[in-house]
Parts: sequence; structure tokens; C-alpha cells
Amino acid sequence: MKTIVVLIDPSHSSAPVGDYCLLLASKLRANILLFSTYLLLPETAIYSGAPWIDQGTSIWKADTKEKLQKTATKLTSNYNKLYPDGFKLTIHIQLAEGNVGTCVADLIKNKKIELVMMGAKSGSTIDHILLGSDTRSVINHSLRPILIIPQDISLRKMDRITFASNFDLNEIKGITYLVKLARLFDFHMEIIHVREIGEKDQLQPDQVKSFMDQVENLKYPKINHQFIRGKEIVPRLNRFCKETSSDMLALVHYQSNFLKRLLTKSTTKTALSNQKIPLLVYPSKME
Repeated sequence: MKTIVVLIDPSHSSAPVGDYCLLLASKLRANILLFSTYLLLPETAIYSGAPWIDQGTSIWKADTKEKLQKTATKLTSNYNKLYPDGFKLTIHIQLAEGNVGTCVADLIKNKKIELVMMGAKSGSTIDHILLGSDTRSVINHSLRPILIIPQDISLRKMDRITFASNFDLNEIKGITYLVKLARLFDFHMEIIHVREIGEKDQLQPDQVKSFMDQVENLKYPKINHQFIRGKEIVPRLNRFCKETSSDMLALVHYQSNFLKRLLTKSTTKTALSNQKIPLLVYPSKME
């Protein structure tokens, strides 16, 4: 059975992530795994002759497990109300010790993981990638798509998705997965390439044609592609998503692709704060 892994931070609200994961679970017919990690600290302090770190960790684990269980109960109740005649959903919970990225990699290796979901603690989703070490760790270790949900967002219909592209054939896996979602939600997909004003275009006509031929082979009719220009990549991309009322931004992450270009070219944190829609990141080595 397919599983959606939902990474839970007990110190932050999981409501926006929960709304989206229930919608995706109903469409993908996938179960949900609520997952949280912890790190054991070295026993360096003694209080009243007894080690207190182990006790603190034990209490934290018990408290986190209780919160995960409460979240699972609430999500099950919400799912049954929203989708009473839908797929029979099962929600599991799991705690693990270690770095969240390596733990997610282990889950993907040992379970049939459909995708990974997590919330952005603050700011925009792209800003979260810049500043969130947990997010970067998950993106760098995951072989499945990662969906990042902003903290202050209500569930939106998936009518229009923007895919930020370098028209690279390595992105076809990500677009193929997006088309799989598109067939379930019947959304429109816009594939765009952002060029900075004055930037020399590195794309060759044959490269673009070969890329779009592969896209056309997917035989999904609601796909357009275009080139846009702006003074900076991120503000222009944000404006495009706003102007087209995009419900999600998607891109592929690998060393020389758009995400690295986006992060290295962006110079102001302010520009990122406008990006308030979910972000779907595809690893270049996606299985």
C-alpha cells in the first residue's frame, strides 16, 4: 500500500499540512504516516546525582507520541467527514532517533512511500528552504517528491500548477509525476523558464524541442510552456504565480538545476516573502 509521510513538528501547528495530506490521500488512495524525529544528547550533566537528560528525552518522546496520536485521531475524524464514501484511510504514527533527512531516506528505502509532506515553520516556502536545515536535509536525502506547505494557508483547489523549468530532460520524471497528479485533479500546468533581463540565454532550440516532445508524449492536454523575463528570478516567478493564480509551484532539485540557480541568484530575503503557495520539490534522482 502506498504511504504519504507527513513530517510533524510538535511545536508547530500541523493543520495546513493535515488538510492537504487528506486531500492527496483520498485522490492517491494512500495511507498516511505521521512521523517525527528526536536526537539523543550526550549525558553531560548530573542533577542530584542522577542523569537528567535521559529522563528529559523520555518525557519528550512520550509527549510527542501523545501529540502524534491526537493528530492522527483528529485527521481520521476529519477525513471521515470530508470523504465519507472515499478510500478507507489508515493513519500510523512513528518516532525515530536521528537526523530527519537520513530518517526519511530510511523510510523510503523500507516502505512504499508516495511522497513526503512537511510544513514551513515561518515565512515563505522558498524562504524555508534557504533557512530551514531540516528542510534542506530532507530535500537532499529524499528520493521521493517533497511537498512543503506554508504555515498560514487554507486548503486551495488544485486548478493550476506552475512548473519552473530549465527545459532539461532530467526534469521529465518530475513532470511525469505531476501529470499523474494532474489526471487526478484535472488541473492546468504551466511550464515556465525565467530569464533575468540581460542574461544570455543558454537554451538551444533543439534542447527545448526535445524537451517538449517528451512532454507531449505524456499526452496530457492541459500543458502550456513559455519564457518570461524579469530583473530577478524569484520576484518574477512570484509575480507569475500571483498573476496566474497558481495553486502550487513545482521544480526539480539537483546540483545544476533551477533550485540552485534560484538560491544563488536571489539576493534579498524580502523578495521571497511573497511566495505563499505550496512548493513541490522533485529530487533529480527520484525513484
